[in-house]
Amino acid sequence: MSSARNLGYRGAAAAPLARVVILIPTEELEALDAWGVPAGMKSRTAAVRALIKKGLEAVGGGQTTGEVLAG
Repeated sequence: MSSARNLGYRGAAAAPLARVVILIPTEELEALDAWGVPAGMKSRTAAVRALIKKGLEAVGGGQTTGEVLAG
């Protein structure tokens, strides 16, 4: 059984979400922030989702569903 929880969003039905916790070096976090803020990301979560989506599209990793959601 999956440990993912359906956190959802207010309003329209959203796909079930799973919490992912990662540890990354400070330099990578700073690079994420340096990219995300000028790119108009509303949060680090939004920046991570956008980069994952871009990476999956770049390697042909299948379809991602919906738009990148601001988190």
